[in-house]
Amino acid sequence: MGQTRLLTNIIQRKVMLPEEMSPSMQRDNFEVALTDFEKHAIIKCLFKADNQRSTECWSVQEIANFIENCTEDQNINLCILYWKDIHGNIYIIDGAHRLSSIYAWINRYFADEQVPQAPNFNDQQKQDIRYLRNYLGDLADF
Repeated sequence: MGQTRLLTNIIQRKVMLPEEMSPSMQRDNFEVALTDFEKHAIIKCLFKADNQRSTECWSVQEIANFIENCTEDQNINLCILYWKDIHGNIYIIDGAHRLSSIYAWINRYFADEQVPQAPNFNDQQKQDIRYLRNYLGDLADF
């Protein structure tokens, strides 16, 4: 099974403007439980950095394996490298595949491709969702 475009539009891209970037020594610790992730304020601030690779590098099986790992290891470390601009927007530098997978899983995209807030999935993406739903079984519905 090859790469999938399933995660492509889960987290939107945004251009990082140099004039809005502010070097800071301030540390932000966004420790968020999976059960709180969907409603956490950070969701509205997350963007894929425009200069990063597209989230089309994982196969459907890699997404499934990652979701299984999240359920089997309660201490899974989902470390994300990011840059925060002066407006509070958070640009994901590393971890977009992992974060997109979790976001889609929590929002039930893998359980039902017709979720109202989901991106408009094409036929191939819907086929990938059905594969995930069948493979993950009850785990597909967070």
